[in-house]
Amino acid sequence: MNKHTLIIGGTGMLFDASCVLASRCQVLSSVARTENSLSLLNKKIKKHGVTHHMLSVDWHDEFQFAQSIDKHIDAVGCPSLILAWLHNHRLMHKIVAILSKYRVHCQLTQVHGSAAASPEKSRRYWLVQTPEHVIYKQVILGFRVEEGRSRWLTNQEISTGVVSAIDGPEEINIVGQVEPWSLRP
Repeated sequence: MNKHTLIIGGTGMLFDASCVLASRCQVLSSVARTENSLSLLNKKIKKHGVTHHMLSVDWHDEFQFAQSIDKHIDAVGCPSLILAWLHNHRLMHKIVAILSKYRVHCQLTQVHGSAAASPEKSRRYWLVQTPEHVIYKQVILGFRVEEGRSRWLTNQEISTGVVSAIDGPEEINIVGQVEPWSLRP
């Protein structure tokens, strides 16, 4: 069980993953853009008895975003698990810079859309350098091909795959498939 888990962007397609991770920690910090989405998650996880800190933060203001996360970690303590669904790669670097201040063992799992698997890019292209006390994993979301037709993953498939990636040993994890790229929906 993690003492403190921080989830950034976990109130949409990662909602179910957030609920699972809430059941595995004592303190959950959720970062989302809207208070409404945070409240919905809060209602769902009350049964777990987790202390839930909700931070409504604007992703577009990078300075404020980083400052809010930094202040929160100073107040609550460094998490042992971070799940981040961030489209802005610079924000991920800001999270790593914040974690660098602490000497706490932490796992940082970053979720990427299928574009991270483009044949034009190396899958390592998206990797983030972290301090030695931070274990970094990435999850790339793909698609499914069924009966000759491709489709995007459901939120449940995404959440199940992300939780499996958090629990597993692999540094790079693909949920669904990303090849052949030509079958991408």
